[in-house]
Amino acid sequence: MRRAEQKDYEQVLLFLQNAKLNTTNVKECLNNFLLLVDEENRLKATIGLDFENNRGLIRSLVLLPTVTQKELIYLIEHMIQLANELKVEEVYLLTHKSTNAQLFHFFEFEEACLSEEIVPLLIKNGYELEGNVILFRKKVNNGYNLS
Repeated sequence: MRRAEQKDYEQVLLFLQNAKLNTTNVKECLNNFLLLVDEENRLKATIGLDFENNRGLIRSLVLLPTVTQKELIYLIEHMIQLANELKVEEVYLLTHKSTNAQLFHFFEFEEACLSEEIVPLLIKNGYELEGNVILFRKKVNNGYNLS
């Protein structure tokens, strides 16, 4: 796993487009993406973070079917650590799949209501706030450390 660089933009963009995910604002927050790559440097998974002030939006979680549960956990743990390093106090994520709830609860995310604080960040990233969407929130402990 590694942090994305601007040279990864085209590859990340295509990866997200193939997954039919929103690519609004990806270029602006690409440096806050984590990439899981294989031995030939091909993308296996992405996860990104966009933030304003002390609130962040975890976005663009895309996994190839070959990604293991251990790799997924590693990816999410490191995204939470990155948010902590960037002094983000709360992270949010939005999903249309209720099957993801168990995964996010494992990381101590709780379901949340849309609030004035997070809506502008969702809109900036091109998210539609209609239909069956579930918003999750997690307070990031500024002492979060994987070691």
